[in-house]
Amino acid sequence: MDVSPRCSIVIPVYKEQENINICLQHLCRLRGIESSEAVVVDGDGGSTLRAIRRRDFPFRLVEIISQRGRGVQLNAGAEAASAACLLFLHVDTLLPKAGLALVPRTLKDHDAGAFALGVIGAGPLFKTWLAYVNVRKRLSFTPYGDQAIFMTRDTYHRVGGFPQIPIMEDVAMTDRLKRAGFGLKLLHSRVLTSARRWKNSGYFLNFLKNTALFTLYRMGVSPWKLAGYYRHNSDKIGKIDR
Repeated sequence: MDVSPRCSIVIPVYKEQENINICLQHLCRLRGIESSEAVVVDGDGGSTLRAIRRRDFPFRLVEIISQRGRGVQLNAGAEAASAACLLFLHVDTLLPKAGLALVPRTLKDHDAGAFALGVIGAGPLFKTWLAYVNVRKRLSFTPYGDQAIFMTRDTYHRVGGFPQIPIMEDVAMTDRLKRAGFGLKLLHSRVLTSARRWKNSGYFLNFLKNTALFTLYRMGVSPWKLAGYYRHNSDKIGKIDR
């Protein structure tokens, strides 16, 4: 592409060889992807980058290797990005087909935003719980990273980027946005994220774990201590997070 992309999609990865190709192939189906770029930031020395099967995508693909840590990787991706708007995407989260059109439209009147949360393969009971979660997040203006948080580059720099912490970097970022007085819009359009965490550990237990982590973080427990607890339990269920 000869012109600067309209949107940079920053994707932090760590040992995601199985999911990176699904993610990139899904990006190909989005409306307006031709005028966007994907910045994949590998925190494992390039193991995920080497697993990418093709390079002839209809969008610009930028490959970065950084230190491990989601906050570190998100910042590295943002610095390597070239668009005026930044969208931070988890590798196992799928954007709605018209999602890229919603981002610049939202940023005309707001400084940042995020999508509502949906889960692939969720049953009726879990969908009811998700509806409650989305209402609660809309009222508290505290989206999580799996809701594809996005913002203008100017907003990103004015709040100092993501905190360099190993966990809760998404909550810390929304805290920074709110303290700075930036308008954060939570869309009704939903992303779809993988249910692997809930299915492996159990929906109820995973909810309790996330609630406990959030509560302890709000009480001032170190993110590094929380990350140690989270990785220990994630290893047991077959998922490693940064």
